[in-house]
Amino acid sequence: MASTLTALDAPQDAAECLLDAAEAQFSENGFHGTTTRAIAAGAGVNAALLHYYFGSKEQLFETVVERRAGEINGRRRALLGELLAQTSAPSLEALLEAFLRPTIEFGHDTTRDGQRYARLLVHVAAGTDERSRRLTAQNYNGIAQEFIALFTGAVPGLAQKDAVRGYLFAVSIALSLMGRTGRATDLSAGACRDDDVNQAIEEAKIFAAAGIRALAARQRDD
Repeated sequence: MASTLTALDAPQDAAECLLDAAEAQFSENGFHGTTTRAIAAGAGVNAALLHYYFGSKEQLFETVVERRAGEINGRRRALLGELLAQTSAPSLEALLEAFLRPTIEFGHDTTRDGQRYARLLVHVAAGTDERSRRLTAQNYNGIAQEFIALFTGAVPGLAQKDAVRGYLFAVSIALSLMGRTGRATDLSAGACRDDDVNQAIEEAKIFAAAGIRALAARQRDD
């Protein structure tokens, strides 16, 4: 009679290895192009462990997204906490710094192979399928509402609907800067460097802040 596989039979880091392998596979091949066998092989564990820890490929995919979203949002809230402890009325640029930096820096973090999650997040955030919309809502809508409310407080006359648009435009900027594509370097003949994260964040803040303020000014002019 075959013995029942338990967590005690597995390496202590088996679940984490499965998450890393799944992230790599999903980012390269998408959800439908990834097999549980390939994930288990990449993790160097028995395929039965995947089902033991996560139940299904669907649940594993959701956990992969949740893990990194939790890390990024945790850093955002930490930066917000420091900012709000210093002043009750932070500037729009300071708020954008707290929003953009964790996302962009994560994509450039080679110690965690941030490019894998960057590729995966772009697909999820832009996805129109039920899974992508649900995962985006579950993992990012809460922090989004916090920033949207803070944007409206930082910019006089900014309507809530325009703060939402401004937030979504800032999301697009963050996602585009997560990836080290080299395109900015190519287009600028080397003047823009993918590896200069601080410069990218600073310029993204200037661009996003100007756009959000322009939305507020448009409302005042109407």
